[in-house]
Amino acid sequence: MRSRRGLSLLLLAMLAASCAGPTQLARQSERALKAGDPHKAYDLGKRGVDADPANLRARRAMTAAAAQRVDDWKGRIIEAAAIDSLAAADRALELRGFRGELARYRVEVPADLGFLERERGILDGAASIEYRRGEASLGARRPKEAYGHYRTAASFVASFADVQDKLRTAHQQGMTRVAILPFANDIDLPGISRSIADATYREVAGRLAREGFEFTELVSPDEIYASMTVHELDRLPPDAALRIYHKVSERDSAGKSHERWVETRFDAVARERVVSLRWELEVIDARSRATISTRSEPVETTARVAWTDFRADGNCADYRLMPPDLEDSESGKGVAARWRECFGAWTLPDMLERARRERGRSVYRAGYRDEFRTDSRKHPVLCGELPAEDDMAYLALEGVWRPVLVALKSVDRAD
Repeated sequence: MRSRRGLSLLLLAMLAASCAGPTQLARQSERALKAGDPHKAYDLGKRGVDADPANLRARRAMTAAAAQRVDDWKGRIIEAAAIDSLAAADRALELRGFRGELARYRVEVPADLGFLERERGILDGAASIEYRRGEASLGARRPKEAYGHYRTAASFVASFADVQDKLRTAHQQGMTRVAILPFANDIDLPGISRSIADATYREVAGRLAREGFEFTELVSPDEIYASMTVHELDRLPPDAALRIYHKVSERDSAGKSHERWVETRFDAVARERVVSLRWELEVIDARSRATISTRSEPVETTARVAWTDFRADGNCADYRLMPPDLEDSESGKGVAARWRECFGAWTLPDMLERARRERGRSVYRAGYRDEFRTDSRKHPVLCGELPAEDDMAYLALEGVWRPVLVALKSVDRAD
C-alpha cells in the first residue's frame, strides 16, 4: 500500500508540472538558469511562451536562457576552430539554426559583431575545404563523391564560388538512367512481357525517392515503348548509355593552348531482329499430279541496326570512348568491349559523322533493305528502326531459287 501511494503522489507531481501556467514555467526557468542549466531553462521558458506568447515574464526567462546558450555555443565554436575547422563549422550551423528558432519566437539576444565576422570566416574556410575535395573527386571521375563534398560546401556557404553549378554538374555526371524493358517471353502469353515490366516500373519508381536513390533515374515506359515496335517488345535489344569524351582546346591567361577531354553523355541503341522460316519445295508431275520430289529446309536472317540522336559539336574525330591515357586500362578495355558488342565494327567518330549527315535514317525505309544483305551483325546498318518483317522474310527467302534449280536439274536428267 505504501509503494502504491508513493506512485500516486509522483504521478500527481508530474501532472502538476505538465499543467503549470506560463508564469510558473517562467519561475522554473529562472531557477534552472541560476542552477547553471541553460538548456532546461530555455525549454521551460519556451513552454511558457508557447502557452501565452504575451506573457512578459516567460519571454524574459526565455531570452535570458537563450543568451546564455548562445554564449556557450560561441565558446564551443571558438574552441573547436583551433582543432577542427569542419567541426567548428558544423557547430556554427547549429547556432544559426538556433538563431532561426529565436527569430520565429521574436526573441532577441545581444549582437556580437566580432563573433559574427569570425563565424563567417569559419564557414568560408570549411566551404573552401569541401569545395576543393569536390574538385579533386570530380577530377578523379568520382562524381557522386564530388556531389557530397559540394553539397557540404553549399551547406556552409550557399553562394560559395560556383558551388551551385558544380552541384548540378556532379549530379548530372553521377546519374544513371535505368530502363526496365519488357521481359523475354518464352511462354507465349500475349502481353505478359509488357504487363510485368509496367508493374515492376510502378513498384520500383515508388521506392526510389523513399529509399534515398540520389543518382538513379528511371526511364518512363512511354519513352521506352515509343522507340520499340510491338514485335520488339518480346526481344530485348542491347543498348548503350555511355560516357564519351570530347577533346577541347583552351587557352590560358598567357595565351598557351591546352587540351582536355570533357566527359559527355552518349545515348545510342543497337537493335536486332531474327526471322526464322522454313521453306518446302514439292515437284509435281503436271499430267499425273504425282509428287516427284520434295525438299524442306529452315532459313534464317538477322538484321541489326545502330542509331544515336547524339549530335557532335565540331570535328567528330575529336570524340573517343575514353581519354587516350585510359584506353589501355581495364575500364577502357571494358568500354571498348561493350561498344563492339553493341555496334560491331563502327568506330565512334564514323557513327557520329554518319548520324550527323543522315538524320533522316532514324526511320526505316524499304530502300534500306539491300543494306541488310551483308552481315549486319558485324557492321550494323545505321538506322533507328529495324526492317519490317516482310522485308526480312524476303531476304531470307530470296535464295530459294537455288534449290529450285537443283530440283529442276534432277527432273531434267530423269528419264
